[in-house]
Amino acid sequence: MSSARTWRFGVVGTGAMSATMMECLALERRVDVVAVASVDAARARAFADRFGIAHAHAALDALLARDDIDAVYIATATRDHAAHAIAALEAGKAVLCEKPFAIGVAHGQRVLEAAQRSGRLFM
Repeated sequence: MSSARTWRFGVVGTGAMSATMMECLALERRVDVVAVASVDAARARAFADRFGIAHAHAALDALLARDDIDAVYIATATRDHAAHAIAALEAGKAVLCEKPFAIGVAHGQRVLEAAQRSGRLFM
């Protein structure tokens, strides 16, 4: 019997990369995708319905406030990666972010500092 934990994920973004990642996450029995967030409520709900995700949010803050999410996968517009990663880290979530995770050295440094302060995994 394995003692491996199940990681409860939130997905941020509903585009092609998120859809591709959902296919990958579905293969991992130790992952449970709990919620999705998009700036468009209808897109969030459609994505949730497509992939059997129970909760859809029209705001990142609502997803990050959930106690039943351990980690987030970020696949939003590149310009938003750093801000979304910092918000997730500050909310106590581990982060898996699409590349590039920042649009410049200064943004990247702020993300790394947030990861160090939070003590959470950032990839």
